[in-house]
Amino acid sequence: MRNRFGTLVISLVFASAAGMSAAAQEPPAWAYAIPPAPPAGSPAAAQPAPDTSLKRLPGSNFEFTRAQISNRFGPADWFPGDHPTMSDIVARGKQPDAWACGLCHYPNGKGRPENAGVAGLPTSYFIQQLNDFRNGKRKSAEPRKANTNIMITIAKALTEHHQSLVDIVPAAVQSTPEHTIRHAVIPLHPGVEQYFREHGYLK
Repeated sequence: MRNRFGTLVISLVFASAAGMSAAAQEPPAWAYAIPPAPPAGSPAAAQPAPDTSLKRLPGSNFEFTRAQISNRFGPADWFPGDHPTMSDIVARGKQPDAWACGLCHYPNGKGRPENAGVAGLPTSYFIQQLNDFRNGKRKSAEPRKANTNIMITIAKALTEHHQSLVDIVPAAVQSTPEHTIRHAVIPLHPGVEQYFREHGYLK
């Protein structure tokens, strides 16, 4: 009897440890802004009515609705005197996939708390990061992290509209598929090679 009881206790300990180990391997959802899943079988939550009230910020003479603030292709600019004139891609993006850079990184480049501050970074950094997003070399440890996947989509959209990328970073005029193929110093990433073949840059 004692042997059976001891075996049961040991089994339960191992099962609990295995469960804790599996949970520990999962990235914490709160750190990646992943909303908790609704309980199984629960009905879909009703969408709240649009908030049309005007919002204000201390120090700004402007007021905007929530929809204007979060407009992906023309977000509100609270402090237009705080930065140089924005290029069109920064102010309005390029529909349907390239959101305005100013939405997340702000017109002054300082960025939201959850987004990178890009003000003052060298041109080479912008080109490298956009290329890495596009080519599958820059990802999140958690594939459900929304803003990383948004940046990947934007980087691919800017590849399709190269002039938009040049508008952001003039030195990116050489960041074309043809230039990448001709001057590659390392083998192309398989995803990049597939993309180039699908679009006729490689035979």
